[in-house]
Amino acid sequence: MSAIILAGGLSSRMEGANKPLMEFGDTTMIGRIVDNLKSIFSEVLIVTKNQELYQDYDAEIVLDKFEHQGPLSGIHAGLEASRTENNFIVSCDMPFLNLDLIRYMLNQSVEDILVPRVEGHLEPLHAVYSKQCLPKIEKAVRREKFKIIEFWEWDDVDVRYIEQTEVERFDPNLYTFFNINTRKDYRQALEILTKMNKEELD
Repeated sequence: MSAIILAGGLSSRMEGANKPLMEFGDTTMIGRIVDNLKSIFSEVLIVTKNQELYQDYDAEIVLDKFEHQGPLSGIHAGLEASRTENNFIVSCDMPFLNLDLIRYMLNQSVEDILVPRVEGHLEPLHAVYSKQCLPKIEKAVRREKFKIIEFWEWDDVDVRYIEQTEVERFDPNLYTFFNINTRKDYRQALEILTKMNKEELD
């Protein structure tokens, strides 16, 4: 499979900062994600609307051609560019990826989508999508349905779930799904990173 990182957001709540490029340990937030994914994927793609921002990372850059249609258009661009049938898709603001959980997800069978369901919420930006989703996303966009979960509502979209009990086998703290939207989130993430680094040393 391939890994696709969605980095097309506006970072509107980050007070002028581009969150994927914010410092995170000895790299940047997206740098940490790329490095982790490269350890288990031979193909890593970054989907963005600004190609120049991510030239220094060891990943293929894919331009999101749709305008202002959010992560659904990024998923479409990534799937279209990918060389593999099934693809792990993740947002650029989720820096605490658990590789054992990802491996577990990759070993599950999937028709269209495999998505975690945690605390009653779906995690569509940490999920496996097949290329079979491409025409179904296009149908949703033609009908002006731009939210990810909206295109799942079609009868012909097969969605399977990874339940919370399965996730907690690998990540009991659920750090995997901690996403960074605000400066407060960023400060909290740095605290979690410090804690995780200390636990590794101990």
